[in-house]
Amino acid sequence: MTHLTGLTRLQSLGLDDTAVSDVGLAQLTGLTSLRTLTLSRTAVSDAGLAHLKGLPRLRRLTLRGTKVTDAGVTELGKALPTLGMSH
Repeated sequence: MTHLTGLTRLQSLGLDDTAVSDVGLAQLTGLTSLRTLTLSRTAVSDAGLAHLKGLPRLRRLTLRGTKVTDAGVTELGKALPTLGMSH
């Protein structure tokens, strides 16, 4: 996913049904314009959500069918209070 790092104006990214994992989410930290991210049916867990805390414009996150727990959702919600999540 390193090819995404230069897309700083990207606003929406769909990674549903891909092999993205917690490690891959680290590549998204520079996408500060990202508003919508879908990660359904991926290997993402609570640990990967920490990489999303630096995305101030993120407003919508879909996490259906992931390893993310309610505790992980709550923790990310504290860091990004305007973020709406489907879990």
